[in-house]
Amino acid sequence: MRRANVKGANGLFYENRILLESIEDYNYYREYMHDAKYENAMRSLLAKKESDRKLHNTSRLADLAEIVAEKTGQGGLLTLADISSKVTTTQLRLIMEGKTLVVNENGGYFYLGKDDVVEEINFRYTEKDIKVTKFEGGRHWYAKVGAITVEDFEGDKKWNTHKYAYNEAKKFLEKLNSSSF
Repeated sequence: MRRANVKGANGLFYENRILLESIEDYNYYREYMHDAKYENAMRSLLAKKESDRKLHNTSRLADLAEIVAEKTGQGGLLTLADISSKVTTTQLRLIMEGKTLVVNENGGYFYLGKDDVVEEINFRYTEKDIKVTKFEGGRHWYAKVGAITVEDFEGDKKWNTHKYAYNEAKKFLEKLNSSSF
């Protein structure tokens, strides 16, 4: 998987995008970025559903699922699953047709056109890209490197102290920089 700046034939410039050119690239992307966004949205919807308190979503994707669910009457979780399925199906179809997907850190994408210009970059995350947060009234700390949710080797995504979360993010950053990501 490569990173690149892309100048579209439409004249627009897209900086620091992920290029997905194969099923292997797509699986790696899904593991580290895409799936975490859907998992966070699902947790947000479940927490809201199971709570007696009036909670707000912690994910824009969960907000989108609720908006669509209001129109379809399908329910937020089923709508989220439907959105995920449609995005995955479309992206895989495009890759299998030989197209290269250009993806931003929020998951937005388009495929390269024949007149788009690609300038490959050697992108590396730095400690400035680490964000450690805790929800108001929450007990756990969460970390991100850029838009990527940090996960340790056991699958943990929350920690008891800011320092521990930050140290896990540093290890994760090294892993991202050492890979083809």
